[in-house]
Amino acid sequence: MACKDLDAHIAANEGFKAYKARDYDKAIAKYEEAIQGKPGNRLLEKNLAYAHIAAARNGSGDRAAYDAHMNKAIEALTPMVKADHSDKEAVEQLFSAWSESGRLDQAAQFFLEWANAEDSDEAWRLVAQVEAQRANYPAALVAFKKRIKKNPNDPALKLAIGTLTWEWLRQGGPIDNEEALRVATEAYEATLEADKAGQTNAMTYAGLLLRERAKRQATPVDADADLKKAEEIAAAVRARDPDTSATAQKAPH
Repeated sequence: MACKDLDAHIAANEGFKAYKARDYDKAIAKYEEAIQGKPGNRLLEKNLAYAHIAAARNGSGDRAAYDAHMNKAIEALTPMVKADHSDKEAVEQLFSAWSESGRLDQAAQFFLEWANAEDSDEAWRLVAQVEAQRANYPAALVAFKKRIKKNPNDPALKLAIGTLTWEWLRQGGPIDNEEALRVATEAYEATLEADKAGQTNAMTYAGLLLRERAKRQATPVDADADLKKAEEIAAAVRARDPDTSATAQKAPH
């Protein structure tokens, strides 16, 4: 047994050295060898998963090989993270593997199940992140609102409501016009609160949201009022920062 443990320790060290040297195929082989001597060792299994992710990222470009590496990483990390949500490194690596391999649907389902089960801020953060990447704006906004309930004094979350809603509206937004007006107003008010707390660019997004709301107003009078207020905000933004160009109220990149 002692000899087997020693051999596993040596293989693990060689795997680590190979990983550092960016020889990921060798790292994978050595970690697999080490796991044979120490089956179920969480650290070795994580290192093997990370080596597969690195191999996928730095491979020759062959899609089949890329998918094979990402599959192995995801298969290893998913049960680990499910068993221990506090392992932030493993959580982020799993998220990255899902995201980079185009499997955001899997990520969304996994993190939503976690969020519903534990109602933790971290879980809702990940739900918001993955749903924003999927352009599922309603689900992302729900997740951000869950976070605001837990962090009512965090202005960055209120600004996130504004930026995400603006992105949704400029891509079409809710089909129902009344709903579109409601979400635009709610987001506009959130950006005003974010601005009071000193969040950079909050007023820029406030103006952008007013422009989107103006497109949906039922009367020309209400639309003109929104556009007039948006122009006032643009002027205020320029006054705060004389270097701000006249295009400050156009879509930021």
